[in-house]
Amino acid sequence: MAPEIEAMRAEARRKHEVWIKEYEIAEDKRKRAENKQRIEQSIKDSRQHLEQIIGQWTETQGIIRFLQGVEDAALKLPPDDGEVMLARLQLARAFLGDQDPLKHFLRWRLPGELDESGFERG
Repeated sequence: MAPEIEAMRAEARRKHEVWIKEYEIAEDKRKRAENKQRIEQSIKDSRQHLEQIIGQWTETQGIIRFLQGVEDAALKLPPDDGEVMLARLQLARAFLGDQDPLKHFLRWRLPGELDESGFERG
């Protein structure tokens, strides 16, 4: 009976080792799939962020051109009217804040600079 028990133990150990190897292979496959998915999501998020920045750039360029056009037109007005327009233009620029489009571009993050949630890494 002892040889039979020993054979059963050996078979159980073998099955356990096979199960462990299969588990490790499945776990490795799962981790690779998760990593691939994270990379793909990071690329997608980075591209979307860049597209938003391009849209902001376009909008900012339009604002800059508009304000410059107002300034050019105000400078051609009679002095009293021109001063009123230039004062109002100054208020508009202060209200809109910094219109430097390069600052928008500097905020763009490459895929490796974003974490899994799409936020910038600290």
